[in-house]
Amino acid sequence: MFRPFKNLPLSIFLLLPPALFASGEKPWKEKAEQWMSQQQVRFTENKGQLCDTDGKPVPWVLFNAKAPGLDLYVTEKGLSYVFFKLEEEEKENEKQFLLPGTDTEKKELEWCRIDVALQGANISTANMLKDGASTDVSNYFLGHCPEGIMGVHSYERVTFKDVYP
Repeated sequence: MFRPFKNLPLSIFLLLPPALFASGEKPWKEKAEQWMSQQQVRFTENKGQLCDTDGKPVPWVLFNAKAPGLDLYVTEKGLSYVFFKLEEEEKENEKQFLLPGTDTEKKELEWCRIDVALQGANISTANMLKDGASTDVSNYFLGHCPEGIMGVHSYERVTFKDVYP
């Protein structure tokens, strides 16, 4: 069974365009949420860059997709959904003792994982169709692959044919 988050703590890093932080009429958080809601969900192929929390590759994960508040993993056994919510709380009583520009927010991550195992299913790259390949690629340089994993594509749609006879 796929258990990418068996040993939390879980860190989430989100890269947002710098334009979101420019001065304007909306606070940056609202602009970030608006930008994220307009992004198209894409399925990123796993060429060895995905690992469990112990840093070991998970070759049975075929694709992952990310959307605001959700990570989806397409595996050889089915689907794994990870829903998450980052709560922020400002501590007014501590604010007076901090230097200007110091982070005064407490952040707490709530998450839930649901695995959908498709018993007897045939989910593999042999019966897969990929549509809408991205024109750009991602390259990964990680501890378990210091030579790098190059040319990782994302797709608009991934279809598995003949999952069941």
